[in-house]
Amino acid sequence: MTEWILVHPDWIEVRKADTSLFAPQRYLDDGEREAISLVIELKADALLSDDGAAIKEARRLNIPVVRLFTILESAAELNLLDLSTTIDKIRNTTFRLPPIEIIDAMLERDRKRREG
Repeated sequence: MTEWILVHPDWIEVRKADTSLFAPQRYLDDGEREAISLVIELKADALLSDDGAAIKEARRLNIPVVRLFTILESAAELNLLDLSTTIDKIRNTTFRLPPIEIIDAMLERDRKRREG
């Protein structure tokens, strides 16, 4: 397990998922398979994922999916973060961003919301 998760806030519960709960119909990395298994096991409301294969598998299982950038845009609407700054910080990581057209549309909606 990576070091950053060894010391975590009390509200985070680290647990191993029961991956026998479903058989994926496409290849999933271990993390995505465990995430979907946890959604099933915990009867969670949705899967948080930006992985294409995991999203397809979740949809096959009728599991709602929430993408990170949807959460970020919602957080910006609640003035919990600056969307432009957050996206700039993410650009400096190895995280794969959505297509530039989607990012531009989000930033434009955010700009209009802040001006309005």
